[in-house]
Amino acid sequence: MPALRSGIVAIAICLLALRGPARLASAPSVNWPGFRGPSAAGVADGQQLPETWDVASGRNIAWKVEIPGLAHSSPIVWGDRIFVTSAISSRADATFKPGLYGEGTASEDRTPQKWSVFALDRKTGSTVWQRTAYEGVPREKRHIKATYANATPVTDGRYVVAFFGSRTHLRNVFTISGCSETLGDRPTFA
Repeated sequence: MPALRSGIVAIAICLLALRGPARLASAPSVNWPGFRGPSAAGVADGQQLPETWDVASGRNIAWKVEIPGLAHSSPIVWGDRIFVTSAISSRADATFKPGLYGEGTASEDRTPQKWSVFALDRKTGSTVWQRTAYEGVPREKRHIKATYANATPVTDGRYVVAFFGSRTHLRNVFTISGCSETLGDRPTFA
């Protein structure tokens, strides 16, 4: 399970506002297009969020889903879709080291990665589509507390854009329906 992202909890928490499947149908459609939501304010007014939840028992959780790989990016929401990113290592034991400690070393995981974008159904958590933005060897090591998918994607409701550090390519743009959108054949960022 270490290679499965701790985003299981993040996605479940993202859905807390729904307070379970019965509330899901009546929940207002609130778009959360990027990190910290609309205007990057981190505010979800009028959502009646629960004050407590329990992932293990499912209390105040609409659904849970396992996303392969490692990521620290936040989920984004547009309409009936939730978008997440992940970096899937070819190492089965890939992990990061959470917590407080003084050591700031780099991870030794320089194995080939698959940088991916996932679109999930907001009501069920099922995968609507998964696209590989880039597959290859990282250019640099990552911090041991980080992942190769730290940046939160962004959407305008038409396109989903994902940034994966030095392996980001201007072709990491997908339509909301999952079609790859080429913005020209430009080099990767150095």
